Amino acid sequence: MPRPKGVTDKLRDEKKEKILTTAIELFSNDGYHNTTISKIAQASGVSFGMINYYFENKDNLFKEAVLIPINELRKSYFLIQNVDGSALDRISEMVRYQVREFTYNKQKFALVHYVLGRQNSFPELMQELFAFFDESRDAVIPVILEGQKIGELDEVDPETVFASYFSYLNGIAISVFDPPDHPFWEQLIQQGIHLFHPIHPSNK
Repeated sequence: MPRPKGVTDKLRDEKKEKILTTAIELFSNDGYHNTTISKIAQASGVSFGMINYYFENKDNLFKEAVLIPINELRKSYFLIQNVDGSALDRISEMVRYQVREFTYNKQKFALVHYVLGRQNSFPELMQELFAFFDESRDAVIPVILEGQKIGELDEVDPETVFASYFSYLNGIAISVFDPPDHPFWEQLIQQGIHLFHPIHPSNK
């Protein structure tokens, strides 16, 4: 499909971002079936044809809107292998970053949970989410094992540790509504780190 007349690369990116931001909000609030391309076009201030130019159809737009936060979170799991510090330092940095992501981007992740609650309706997206879990687990478990080997973490089954943390992260996304600057988030960060079973120096 040819590019609309007068649309530069920068303007193209800005319009696409605006459409996605609006779509995430509408899909999260109204659901997939009650959100139409026309509603998204009206709310984002673009034409119906412009949305079709960028995404072709509602299914593609919905899929991209769901995968945006997943891809961002996927990167944060792999950062654990590249940041400096001991295993516990890297785990702590990952937890802090991810909890902050959920704090400031709750609406994006609400759309992911919308899909999780309707798994039979979105089989292709569920496959993407299953793959995301597997990739994230495979990135984190070696760091857990490293921490256990050097005595920073208690020797708890790494699969169980990661599954517990993954469930915790999803849980706070749908159940904690305090504003981003509330001190309760710091307590949640510490609780997330605790799920990896760090060994206190006095207990070694």
